[in-house]
Amino acid sequence: MLFGPRKNRELEQLLESVNMNCSNNYKDAAKMDYEKFWRRLEELKQSGEISTKSYTYYEQEGTKLQGKMKNYNHNNNVRSF
Repeated sequence: MLFGPRKNRELEQLLESVNMNCSNNYKDAAKMDYEKFWRRLEELKQSGEISTKSYTYYEQEGTKLQGKMKNYNHNNNVRSF
């Protein structure tokens, strides 16, 4: 490929959804989409529907979000009552 890995529409939508839900503070939805992204990425890899180059690209993109998603839950917002 001349210009990098071919984009996978489904994975792109999941990444966009994670980012959008994070920016809107929809923690449960962001977490679910993040987990779905990783599951789907592995499914595509196992079935051979994604090239090694594309897999590496999406793995890096998912890893960028890993720090943000590590402790991303509602308990982090509660200080006291």
